[in-house]
Amino acid sequence: MFYDLAGNVVFHTTEAFNPDLFAALEDRASFYGADGRLRAAEYRRLQVSDPADTVFVDGQWVVIIPQWKWPWFRSFEEYRYDALGRRVLVRTRKHCGGGTVPTTGYLTYCSTGTIRRTVWSGDQELYEIQAYGGQEDGTATVAQMENDTLLLPVTPVSHPQGYWDPNPLFGRVAYTHGPALDQPVGAIRINLTDIPYEQTQVDWAPIVVAPHWNLRGRADLGTLGDGGWKVCQSPTSQRCMHPVWEVQSFAFLQPFQDAGRWFGTLIREKEDWVGLQYRRNRYLDPATGRFTQEDPIGLAGGLNLYGFAAGDPVNFSDPFGLCPPELTGRPCLLPLNDKPFLRGSFDNPRIGEFGMVRDGGTRPHQGIDILGTQHTLALAADEGVVTFAGEREGYGLMVEIGHANAEGKVVSYTAYAHLGSASVKRGQRVSAGEGIGVMGRSGNVPVDAPTQLHFEIRTRSMPGRGLDGRLDPLDQFPQLIKVP
Repeated sequence: MFYDLAGNVVFHTTEAFNPDLFAALEDRASFYGADGRLRAAEYRRLQVSDPADTVFVDGQWVVIIPQWKWPWFRSFEEYRYDALGRRVLVRTRKHCGGGTVPTTGYLTYCSTGTIRRTVWSGDQELYEIQAYGGQEDGTATVAQMENDTLLLPVTPVSHPQGYWDPNPLFGRVAYTHGPALDQPVGAIRINLTDIPYEQTQVDWAPIVVAPHWNLRGRADLGTLGDGGWKVCQSPTSQRCMHPVWEVQSFAFLQPFQDAGRWFGTLIREKEDWVGLQYRRNRYLDPATGRFTQEDPIGLAGGLNLYGFAAGDPVNFSDPFGLCPPELTGRPCLLPLNDKPFLRGSFDNPRIGEFGMVRDGGTRPHQGIDILGTQHTLALAADEGVVTFAGEREGYGLMVEIGHANAEGKVVSYTAYAHLGSASVKRGQRVSAGEGIGVMGRSGNVPVDAPTQLHFEIRTRSMPGRGLDGRLDPLDQFPQLIKVP
């Protein structure tokens, strides 16, 4: 890998060649704007399928050079973002050729470009609109590339060795979201049309898809609106349409990108044609399990500036490219916006940290302390239901919130103590980032100590003394580590 002065990965190459094994050569170049965002990327791949061999020719053994059976493939993508930094456009150009594979429909498919727009609703994607971007010779018209709602079929490619209909790649997908980020409960495929070989054009009615998300946040499979797995023109028709799901029993069964039909990118983990996955603030390289850019908050997010999901992608995801969501699967928020973590003093360098013991005491600190001023608004770190709001020994005025996962099971709690006043009551539902009270100096805050919010993450409600039933917030919310 090669990096620029800002720590961005600008070139990544993989070169695995063994004459006795399948070989693959690939590389990717990335180009960044002055704002640090990825603006363009190019990916290239070349594969060889036959190992070296020897044959007896004219009285001597001659080595046969491996044949490049697969075509040279290259994709170039450009990205555009709105004023909030959300990606709103992806322009993809593709090229393939060479090798010993004949010019078939596959070559036409891997040379078909697209232009995709995204309509956002806050942090969730509401619509994706994908239009024809032309073949490698740039044959797309302005009307085709700027088409958002109309059905503008592209003429299929037919030749003696293959037939390729690109139309199932174009149209719209509308998402219906539930509590989990990037895991829609429904996707509606709109403006889907196809022109099969020697058949008439069919404009399909909108197809409703309900993805089935597994515990890792991936869509194993899904059902359509009628409970089936495919929709056909008639009960006896062989002309059917359905999504091709990425998760398969074996790696070699994985479909190639969109497999000739498109049902949106959310069910495919936002993977682009250059091999990267879009995570809002950064891009993830699934081949290395690392982000391609440093953490925006630097070392405050941990020593590994490129780490993904705290090194535990089995149990965590990272849809924002910032921090692993807590046990609920949702992104974490700062309970005091950007206020710094109270870290250390001259007398006790561990003051404010989880598990530290104050001078002369024996009771470990069960959370962390965050600096602020009186009457600063305290925010709910995640959505949930208030399980306690009142006075608690040592804590003073405290609010505890229970947080549920995608299945509705409460799996964690957050506690906010030393409040001056609380604006919520037990049983009340709150949203992530909603104000729950203001900072104060209630409880056992020392007279000479700065105003602080005591913040805990718990695995059960009111766990009592000690560290049992509590998690270190700095492990779950690494962006809280800010030195005053």
